[in-house]
Amino acid sequence: MIELRWLALALALVVVPAKAAMYKWVDEQGNVHYTQSRPTGVEAREIKAPSPAPASAPAEEPSPDEEAEENLPPPPPPTADLEEERRNQAIRKENCENARKNLEIYTRHRRILVDGEVMVLSDDERARRLKEAQEHIKQFCQ
Repeated sequence: MIELRWLALALALVVVPAKAAMYKWVDEQGNVHYTQSRPTGVEAREIKAPSPAPASAPAEEPSPDEEAEENLPPPPPPTADLEEERRNQAIRKENCENARKNLEIYTRHRRILVDGEVMVLSDDERARRLKEAQEHIKQFCQ
């Protein structure tokens, strides 16, 4: 009987749950990872893992910290996609500026300079180019 008490006490000491640190980090592809050891070479945040409630106790409401973890914004897109998006935005901006300049030129002038030579636009050609410039403005100047 005494041996069972010591055995029960020893098991109780061994079974005590250990609180390990948890880390959350996002890889280059935007995937979220959770680990128990701090990863090297990436920025990781230590998060608090909720303690399990005893079987007889009712579950607790999540703390504000835990709710904040659940409401995190999505991770940023991978860097390569950001760079490509920035280049695309710069191209759209340049196209918009060119379309606005063209619209102003075609609105004010019948004579334009094309490849170093003066060209006189007919009414039909001028109307076509004005319409094209307006469509480009709609497309690139959003």
